[in-house]
Amino acid sequence: MLGRSLRTAAVALTLTMALSGCSPAKREVRLEKTTLPPVFTLSGGSEAYSFTVWGPYPDVAAMRTRSERHHVWDLQTTKPKGRRPRPDEVPPIRYGTLPPDFSERTGPAPALVTGKYYEASAITSDQSPLAWGNDKGTRSVCFRVEATAVVEVPC
Repeated sequence: MLGRSLRTAAVALTLTMALSGCSPAKREVRLEKTTLPPVFTLSGGSEAYSFTVWGPYPDVAAMRTRSERHHVWDLQTTKPKGRRPRPDEVPPIRYGTLPPDFSERTGPAPALVTGKYYEASAITSDQSPLAWGNDKGTRSVCFRVEATAVVEVPC
């Protein structure tokens, strides 16, 4: 009898959470502004650990296979574990402008190259990549640089 009551309560709680929109936060990197330089936002996950822009790739095929993967701008939080902000607490990141509480591991960001493709990703402190469309439901954002803007492309 008690087992049935617990199962009923568990099902009711699961349905209530699902219907109220309570589910794990989707982790992703988004293009907030497509002007040059682009602006990125992070969401979901646990503590923000790093943010990286990869490229330049000559075409979509090279970007998708991640051949000759190079990080062009690599940021890491300066806060210790347990004091890092959640991804949605990190202010929008403008390419080339160091956000508060982050340091550059690769030095200053180089200029983005017109006609080339790039991928922006982030990692949370639990080492769950916010990238590569992995099985945790996460994703990065990929884009092509044009003369005055960037255009989001499928990763």
